[in-house]
Amino acid sequence: MAPRIIPDEIEQRLTAWRRYFVRWWNVHYTLGITGAVSSIAVASRPLFLSNRPFVIEGFALIAAVCIVLMTFMMPSRRAKAYVSAWRILSDGCTRYRLDETFSMHDLLDVFTEAEKIIEGSDPS
Repeated sequence: MAPRIIPDEIEQRLTAWRRYFVRWWNVHYTLGITGAVSSIAVASRPLFLSNRPFVIEGFALIAAVCIVLMTFMMPSRRAKAYVSAWRILSDGCTRYRLDETFSMHDLLDVFTEAEKIIEGSDPS
């Protein structure tokens, strides 16, 4: 039996969720690393910056902004939701392609389950 074709709408959603996962994960690491480096610079007050207090204040502001953004955007939570949804839908697509007993209705149920995971990650 030849593999069945996944509807374009589902393929597009699968691609988008993978892309959203990568973006949110990059936001998470960018904010986390930037905030950590800035915090370390403020806490350690390196000698080469001792005569430039505005630089230390700038690092403090950057660290605070990163913490605020991580708190309210929750990028790691969103990234995990998108990758979880992607994995579930990817598995469902594979089963639909290769298992003739796995129906379109089953695939749509998997899609709905994946959507609920993403919805649950939304900070309400």
